[in-house]
Amino acid sequence: MNNISFKLNNTLSAKTAFTSCGCNRTPSSVHWLQDSQNQAEEHGDGGLFLYAARNSVAVVLCERNGAPRVISSHSLHKDRVNCVRWLQKSTNSSELCYFLSGGVDKALCLCKYHRKTREIESVCCFKDSQSSVICCDGLTLKSGQFLLASACGDSYVRIYQPDKDAEKALQSIKFGTGFILSLQLTFISATSVPVLACGGDDAKIHIFIQQAGQFVKAISLHGHEDWIRGLDFTTDDKGDMLLASCSQDCFVRIWRITESPNKVPDPSQNPSGEIKLKENVFVAEVNEKNVTFSVTVETVLYGHEGWVYGIHWHPKVLDASGTSRQPMKLLTASMDKTMIIWQPDADTGVWEERLRVGEVGGNTLGLYGCQFSADGRTILAHGYHGAFTLWNLTTSSSGDEHWCRGIAVSGHFGDVTDIAWDPEGHFLLTRVEVKKSSTGYDLDPPRIPM
Repeated sequence: MNNISFKLNNTLSAKTAFTSCGCNRTPSSVHWLQDSQNQAEEHGDGGLFLYAARNSVAVVLCERNGAPRVISSHSLHKDRVNCVRWLQKSTNSSELCYFLSGGVDKALCLCKYHRKTREIESVCCFKDSQSSVICCDGLTLKSGQFLLASACGDSYVRIYQPDKDAEKALQSIKFGTGFILSLQLTFISATSVPVLACGGDDAKIHIFIQQAGQFVKAISLHGHEDWIRGLDFTTDDKGDMLLASCSQDCFVRIWRITESPNKVPDPSQNPSGEIKLKENVFVAEVNEKNVTFSVTVETVLYGHEGWVYGIHWHPKVLDASGTSRQPMKLLTASMDKTMIIWQPDADTGVWEERLRVGEVGGNTLGLYGCQFSADGRTILAHGYHGAFTLWNLTTSSSGDEHWCRGIAVSGHFGDVTDIAWDPEGHFLLTRVEVKKSSTGYDLDPPRIPM
């Protein structure tokens, strides 16, 4: 599904005009590029998101006043792509973007996307896994190098640094006979110390801290009762780390990680027997000093009636003074065919459901993942049949804000076996034999029925 552009002779040329494909039915197969506000204004669009399309990776441009469209695609893998992830580069230039993809072909690929030319270029591929890549993530270190992590079906999480060794992992972490189904890399608040969170089929979240170049297990968090399918870190305006997790037990948990003055909780400090949340403690070396961190459950959210597969924090925004601020909004997606935005009450601080959107009836069979756009004014989800669901936050003339259904990219998720133009060339008809379905595409500009 690579983009095509070539000249037939001195006067004729051909190039890709339209690309259509459904999204793969895996939880980590969509990721929105988190542009800064300045970068978004520079490019004048609504941002880019990646999605896995069979053996390919597709880049979608979301225009401010138009429908999203696939502007670039590349066949990076020999089998289905399971996960994709943009990498945030530590530079003000947004012309060159990097992303990761992992697939059933056991390969983890690092690529760069040229925003101006819309070309995808492979940087390197790691192929030392013995099984499919389930999920992946990456960080940009202070040195400008990438630190990459992937979880595979052989029960290993592998750590890579492309500039050091492009053939094999720097570290392999074994998880017995279990599987890691979600992972996330970030830095401990206000430091350059990487932290890795892994959610597994044992219903635990395993936290690793990088010490002396190697990830060392710091703590395991208990609470979920089924497979953990999604993790997402953020840092609040007070500087505390927040880790959101979602599971097949239908619950969402938010964990607060903060620097603690006490190494071990002392029961004598609570002689009155006051009921308090359990505090988990771990120690990490930060700037050549041992620092103690505590982990507590901030809240437990229940509202979905099916497995919760997708979770994503609202991106940071700039306030009127130009200060970066983290809105306390969390987006989740479930197999119950709904997305929910959660937010704490301004007076009580209690987290509650603020918005629920989704499908009633139909054959979508649940949602596999969700994403906020870079400005937080669009939410996106993808479902079992490869379809996208997109909602935009609109402001009326009276100043009221409403979430409205928007146009999204679409396409088949099975093998296309036949294709035909209508006699006048306005519509393209495609057919998938296995599912006995057909789809028509109108090549005129999209219109929304009133």
